[in-house]
Amino acid sequence: MTRPTAGKKVLLVLDNHESHKYLEALEYATQNYVIFTSLAPHTTHKMQPLDTCVYGPFKNYFEQEVSLFQRTHVGRIISQYDVAKLFGEAYIKAASAQNAVKEFSTTRIWPTNRNVFNDSDYMPSTVTDRPETTHDPDVNEQRQTVDVTNASNANIMEMANIILWNGKRKKLTKHVTKKNLNKDKPSTSMKRQKKKTKRGPKKI
Repeated sequence: MTRPTAGKKVLLVLDNHESHKYLEALEYATQNYVIFTSLAPHTTHKMQPLDTCVYGPFKNYFEQEVSLFQRTHVGRIISQYDVAKLFGEAYIKAASAQNAVKEFSTTRIWPTNRNVFNDSDYMPSTVTDRPETTHDPDVNEQRQTVDVTNASNANIMEMANIILWNGKRKKLTKHVTKKNLNKDKPSTSMKRQKKKTKRGPKKI
């Protein structure tokens, strides 16, 4: 257990949940030489130590234990009593001291590295970017074009994949809507039957 002092404070890394930011907790932490660090939203998958090196491996180990159980107990359903044993086996492998030390270096918290996010991490957000419009048409045209001269090959490929995926999705929605519209339209055989009923039976 750590015992923080005035000369050796403890850094506590937390996500951005509201329960971690109320005044009483902050005052208690300050009195006991604990520094709260709140991570920005949508960054915990790369910056939260437990997510990267404990919970992530734990999910994989738990799935391995479940698949092993199903192979050794064919036809048996996993009950709530089996879950505790499977959980324990996976937790022992994931929650190790080695992973606890590794999680701080993986998230670049210590040793500190500000470049934990690279350009490719921000690429998905460029799909929804909307530049400000001006009255000058030349400026708007320049802003809408993408400057790929300084981009790396990986970023260019990622952008191409995003554009291709958006194109495929549009084609798929068009195909589905056309199919649904065709469903609502009456077939030619149904039209003929309606005409026959309107005319009535043939006179002999």
